[in-house]
Amino acid sequence: MRGASGHELRGPRVIQPGTSSILAGRRLRADTAVRSLPASRAGSRHAQRLPTSREARPDPLGEPGQGKTTSLVEIGRAHERRRRDTGHPAAGPGMLPVVYVAVPAQCSAKALMHEFARFLGLPVLSRMTYGDLLEAVSNALRRCSTELVLVDDVHHLDLKYRQNVEASDMLKQLSERCGGTFVYAGIAVEGTGLLDGSRGGQIGKRFEVHVALPFPLISTAEKARWGDLLLAMESSLCLAEQRPGSILSAAPTLHALTGGEIGLLKDLLQFAALSAMDDGTEKLDSAAFERDLARRQTAATLHTSKPRRSRTPVSAA
Repeated sequence: MRGASGHELRGPRVIQPGTSSILAGRRLRADTAVRSLPASRAGSRHAQRLPTSREARPDPLGEPGQGKTTSLVEIGRAHERRRRDTGHPAAGPGMLPVVYVAVPAQCSAKALMHEFARFLGLPVLSRMTYGDLLEAVSNALRRCSTELVLVDDVHHLDLKYRQNVEASDMLKQLSERCGGTFVYAGIAVEGTGLLDGSRGGQIGKRFEVHVALPFPLISTAEKARWGDLLLAMESSLCLAEQRPGSILSAAPTLHALTGGEIGLLKDLLQFAALSAMDDGTEKLDSAAFERDLARRQTAATLHTSKPRRSRTPVSAA
């Protein structure tokens, strides 16, 4: 099957329970290339081309620690930078090529619309109805030439509750009123009903699911992807004395400490960078990573070797 631009399309993949995934729109334009941080195995492989026409509708989802939010935000950041670097009209004065909102817990359609209005800086009056808000937000997205609409935490849209169903329908209505690509991110959405039933069937036809897993470190290609991620993380730390590429010497140690999960890696490196700023060294301490790993391995050994108490029942006299 091919889209209007002639680009070959693929059907949605099945989300396996307990995995992170990225849903990408099926009708993609082949003329729009967006490079993103390889935050997840799915994100690095599938998020390099994102649609920007009103035909496209993409989505992300995921397990905690797998980098779904990091991937989502980095995709938006890379797209906006590309638009601004190339002088694209969508990044001109008063334009917003990327919009980001997070779905609040127990979210109604009107509450989610308030999140969009808050990001766009739209005044919200108490007498405004849902229809008024929908019209105001959709008009703002069109006027600002928004190409990517990033919606995080869609696992809060549990369709067992009516107000969440209304919020899910609102996103569909909004996507039909404005041009651009919608990208969703959430945790274990297979249990929310978002991909089941009649509504799930509609989403499945519009989006493609990409599974995000921890980075393995076995083959040469896998080691190269892990190294690319470390280099991207290193460049974002802004440490004055950090020699570019020096983080690669600690690649195996960092993988052992984080299990290849980008969320844990991000937290670990941010904490290490803050420590480097506090002590004035302004560079990552690879020896500290080694000590941390040795300490964890020692603690794990002591835990497994600790003898268990006997639970032999005492007979009554």
